Amino acid sequence: MPGPKTGRMARGRNSPFGVKLSRRAVLGGGALCWVDAMAIARQTAAMSDVTNAPKLRLATAFGPPIYVPDGSGYFNRLVAGAAERVGYGVEIDAPPAERALVIANAGVIDGDGPRIRDLGEIGEYPNLIRVPEALMIADFVGFTRGKALEPARWEALAELDVGIVRGWKVLEQNITHSRSLFRTKTAALLFGLLRDRRIDV
Repeated sequence: MPGPKTGRMARGRNSPFGVKLSRRAVLGGGALCWVDAMAIARQTAAMSDVTNAPKLRLATAFGPPIYVPDGSGYFNRLVAGAAERVGYGVEIDAPPAERALVIANAGVIDGDGPRIRDLGEIGEYPNLIRVPEALMIADFVGFTRGKALEPARWEALAELDVGIVRGWKVLEQNITHSRSLFRTKTAALLFGLLRDRRIDV
């Protein structure tokens, strides 16, 4: 099932990435969104030594190869490279997907992503602002232990037991008529349900 382009965020004049810092931001499904960060605005973005540079604290719901704790993931390297160009360092953590959105919206961290570009239309996270540049384009697909679903569309899930990761908004918004819907904190737990035949997809 094709997914949307990854999200983006609104620009402003006061942050190192051109994002207004009067509100917190979130990195969206492929986008980065920002949060209330006046403290960042008060710091100097022209520092050449990144080890001593001010740090942006970000979260992501992705695992390898998008995010890797040792810093070698696609998202790690992309965001670190962008931040370094304007004198910032980056710290990235990988809490559960829904928690990442909640703490970014609350201003505990500076952003979350990648996320779907339409995240702002859901309305549950009013402090998150979409970064305008796409971080990646992703297709959301289903896995089964049996034969593939034909055709691959949301409606094909109506008579099936389905599992999703809590906080993956494109799935929460589109899977509304499955026989049952299980939500897990991580993709690893989700595949455990599939392995144990507790879900069909």
